[in-house]
Amino acid sequence: MNVNDRLVGKLLAIRLSFLLLALLTGTVNAHAQGIDDALNRFKGKVLLLRHPLQSNSQQYGSDGKVLSSAAEGAWTVYSGVLVDKMKLQPDLLQIRGRRILFFFPDGRLTSMEFRTIKNRLYPPFPPQIKLELQLDHALGSPEEVRTAIGRVFLMNTSDLVDALPEFWRGCLRDQLVYDPTAQPELSWRDPPRKQPGIQPSTAGAMVRTDPDDKIQTIYHVGSEVKPPAAIYSPEPNFSDAARYEKFQGVVVMSLVIARDGSVRQVRLLRPVGMGLDDQAVARVKTWRFSPGTRNGEPVAIELNIEVAFNLY
Repeated sequence: MNVNDRLVGKLLAIRLSFLLLALLTGTVNAHAQGIDDALNRFKGKVLLLRHPLQSNSQQYGSDGKVLSSAAEGAWTVYSGVLVDKMKLQPDLLQIRGRRILFFFPDGRLTSMEFRTIKNRLYPPFPPQIKLELQLDHALGSPEEVRTAIGRVFLMNTSDLVDALPEFWRGCLRDQLVYDPTAQPELSWRDPPRKQPGIQPSTAGAMVRTDPDDKIQTIYHVGSEVKPPAAIYSPEPNFSDAARYEKFQGVVVMSLVIARDGSVRQVRLLRPVGMGLDDQAVARVKTWRFSPGTRNGEPVAIELNIEVAFNLY
């Protein structure tokens, strides 16, 4: 092989090396861009925490387990986060955002960013929130990014409804729409119209049976069914967020008064938000009644009640 052949060979080898390097660099850049795009999909969106912790600095293990000792609160106050920044490191995902509050004017879900109000003392928490998720390995794909974020935040309507307390589920299941990667993140659908020919239960008629709760037959108040009478019914407290925002409302709920006068099966029918619904349900569960009767015998009775929150 002469000198010219060797020179041509070296030039070809150099060109091939540059080509391979360019291909490798392009692959790495495309991979990094895919990770960045996956993170950016959540920026500027409202995400809902799986654990509505009251702390404004929260730490999670790589499995999504809460590492801090903060108590959980009402989802309408403590779950909403408007994401501002996400910073990814090989062993840590940092998220910075702002608190979002939820309420139900005219029965429809609405959100608002929490801000401290000038000349108003004692805000319930700072507007900003920071979260850290530990990682057991560097995230290698957009799918892994989404999976990691899903360990801290709820990712769809079904997950959200299932994560909430039972008394919330009935009034949200068919009306709430949640997609953390789309706009709007939370939307509210009007309830479906009742089908023709289906009538509500008549007064005094049997509503249903519930052998698991040992209530058995449940009645509505009617000519043969006399209503229960409250003997202990303390008023619920305002949530800190509602008091700070000077937010008022009337919570409507359904409940069953058992034959022993205790409260069972509380369900929200018309929530108001800002944490007031959870306060109302927690307090109503402590109420006691002299039981309703049918033909003079104690029976379980289902009825609707209103709990008003008014600031004077």
